[in-house]
Amino acid sequence: MKQLREIFRLMRRLTPSLPGWIILSCLVTGLTPLPGIIIPRLMLDELTGARSLPRLLILAVILAGGSFAGTAGKALCKKHTALQLTDFTMKMEEWMGEKPSRLPLAVSEKKSTMDLHERGKFGLDGIAGWNETIQAVGSAAITLLSSGAVILSNLWYLLPFLLAAGLLTLPCMSRLKKLEEDNARRSVPENREFGYYCTIAYDFRYAKDLKIFRGIDFMLSRAQENMDRILKINHSYFTKSGALNGLAAAAVELETAVLFAVLGILLAAGSLTVGAFTMLYSACRQFSQSLNSVITNANLLITGAILIEPLLDYLYLERPKGAQQKQRPAEESLEEYLEEYLEESLSPQVQECLRQAAQGVLEWEFDDVTFRYPSAEANSLSRLHFRIRSGETVALVGKNGAGKTTAVKLLCRFYDQQQGRILLNGVDIRRIPRADYYRLLAPTFQDFQLLPFPIDENILCRPEISIREEDLHALRETAQRLAFLDWVENLPQGFHTFLSQNLTKDGVLPSGGLAQKIALARSVCHGGGMVIMDEPTSALDPRSEEEVFGQMGRIARDKTCLFISHRLSSTRLADRILVMDEGRIAEDGTHDELIRLGGVYRELYEAQASQYQ
Repeated sequence: MKQLREIFRLMRRLTPSLPGWIILSCLVTGLTPLPGIIIPRLMLDELTGARSLPRLLILAVILAGGSFAGTAGKALCKKHTALQLTDFTMKMEEWMGEKPSRLPLAVSEKKSTMDLHERGKFGLDGIAGWNETIQAVGSAAITLLSSGAVILSNLWYLLPFLLAAGLLTLPCMSRLKKLEEDNARRSVPENREFGYYCTIAYDFRYAKDLKIFRGIDFMLSRAQENMDRILKINHSYFTKSGALNGLAAAAVELETAVLFAVLGILLAAGSLTVGAFTMLYSACRQFSQSLNSVITNANLLITGAILIEPLLDYLYLERPKGAQQKQRPAEESLEEYLEEYLEESLSPQVQECLRQAAQGVLEWEFDDVTFRYPSAEANSLSRLHFRIRSGETVALVGKNGAGKTTAVKLLCRFYDQQQGRILLNGVDIRRIPRADYYRLLAPTFQDFQLLPFPIDENILCRPEISIREEDLHALRETAQRLAFLDWVENLPQGFHTFLSQNLTKDGVLPSGGLAQKIALARSVCHGGGMVIMDEPTSALDPRSEEEVFGQMGRIARDKTCLFISHRLSSTRLADRILVMDEGRIAEDGTHDELIRLGGVYRELYEAQASQYQ
């Protein structure tokens, strides 16, 4: 079973001692019944024979000691296996949580990827149960072999009978396995849907809409319909599986009756001693139960593999190029890094490109770029061509759907274009290692996200323990320039205050405008030479927006800057304005030049200006 092999490979890689504890647990659990099979036979033979009290005492001590050692060994193995399994599961959860950020955006946004992620979460939840099943199969197999050896060395012809009787239950087990597989496959999408409803119920961000638009009753009705389908699936499964398990249990009891009769006849005929009768009966019972356990739990392993497979498929989805590249310390400049770490495998052109970028030279060019989203029927960008000179501030404007944000996504390498190139200092950006490339960018996105961590960690993207005094000085200066320092200093814990109360009761929830300023501060403190602002001030009033753009302009005076804004009054701050229309550059010039041109830009500008008259 490939899933089992792969899980064990991951165990050896993430928690190396876990497979050893699982194997040891199987050995101890599987061998524990053996003294209870053999020692009573010796004691009964002694009682019906020489009746040596010292020998009986020794056998009793061995039996009690074996039982104690088995119980203690199982407890020890259970404890250490549970600890190691917790470590393994947490590392798998960490990998699962990290995976979306490592995937290319084009992959992570696909519905198939999101569905696979949800199915993978069920597999992750089932790892502990699957591990118990693995141990049950392993220990039952060892008990099967040890009890089988006892039977083989005394009455070998009982073994074929027990095997044949056990195989009689295989049709029931085979049918049960198909039921398990069918139930698992049918239940996964329904359980995933129910989990989605639970997520909505827990997430306070949905509360306002659900309350105002009578969504609570609507969501409850959808959840109830989903639960009814789950119950219907499970009712059918449990009815059929109960009948099959009953037939299998009846077959086992019939086998026991036949076995008891055979051993009783041999005992009555004098072919067996009382001790041998007891030992063989116990050994045969253990053999039958272990055989049944192996068959049953093997079916459960196969069923569990259905849940584990999506987890492995998700974890092994493609990684973007450069994702494994060694990261630089945050306090180290790109120029310092190039001297120490730059890989010899990079071509001279890429190395020269990065050296120029470290010195502040960033010349960008979209060279006939065509792009279509994976699920779209039409191109979002069509042979897009423009340049941004180093140190230039460029405004990218246009109607909704013109392709502005798409161009930014390509510039940030969230997607790969189907045609054309995006060049930095004459080098295709796809040839530059991602870690180095992202260090050059300082973007603030329209749909930015703040984390429920302290303000300083949100802005500097580092744990507080690694934040130095000079970092805090730069942080305060940036907050002052972006006009939110007074708000921070009025908080009880200042920059150490958590954003939201998800992790602490003392957290604060900033307004939309303050949140955008914090996001802009993160972009500034990142230190990239290319400042990108995609509608970063949509939650600000026009005056505040103008102040923020003015401050950002002064902060990014020596940097290259690209910003998108629907409020065209802010475009006066740009050295040049690019007007996009239907995925292409329709106009290019300064504000005054484009007004005189009388095209798309003038139309948009006058439409906005009329709203303030």
